[in-house]
Amino acid sequence: MRPLARSILRFALPLLCLGLGLCLVSGLARASIVRLLNIEDLAGRADRIFAGRCVDVRESYDPALGQHVTYTTFEVSRAVKGGVRGRITIRSLGGADADPSRPDPIASVPRFRVGEDVVLFLYPDSRNGLTSPVGFGQGKFRIVKDKLGREIALNATGNRTLFRGLSGGAVNRLDRSRHAWKGRSDVPPDALLDLAAGVQLPERGGASR
Repeated sequence: MRPLARSILRFALPLLCLGLGLCLVSGLARASIVRLLNIEDLAGRADRIFAGRCVDVRESYDPALGQHVTYTTFEVSRAVKGGVRGRITIRSLGGADADPSRPDPIASVPRFRVGEDVVLFLYPDSRNGLTSPVGFGQGKFRIVKDKLGREIALNATGNRTLFRGLSGGAVNRLDRSRHAWKGRSDVPPDALLDLAAGVQLPERGGASR
């Protein structure tokens, strides 16, 4: 090997190893922070579950938090948890003008646009009145139309983990509906809400909240 080539290799190899190491650490860190969730996880952690249309998005600086906060208003069409009716406005950390096409939508707080139809699984409000979809992009299901014009609800994972790792109790509660949609990504919004309602443990008196 020529001296010049050996010199280049001597300096380039450590940099290449460092770059690969940083990529690996970054990937492991992200994987440890964001856990892939199934329908049981989403429904169990959610305080409110509903389908609706985004009708307003605005941003405001919150001096108490020292950060920008986005206010998003939805017109609710159906709710299966949380007693949501009519219109609901949620507060989320971050600006409304943030780029919605992030390279890692699963690990980012989802953004909304006016006119967008969604099914949402929302965390309980924090003490500062902030919330976000459960599991970030996993708890926001965009309602879109497939090639046949049918409405389907898709989250940031393409629904691929909805039925993975369900508990025995959840399997029994979902029964036939789980078999109807397992392995499929084309779950209609109403079917998704039915699954979310069916997988929840009933409270005393037999009603789910």
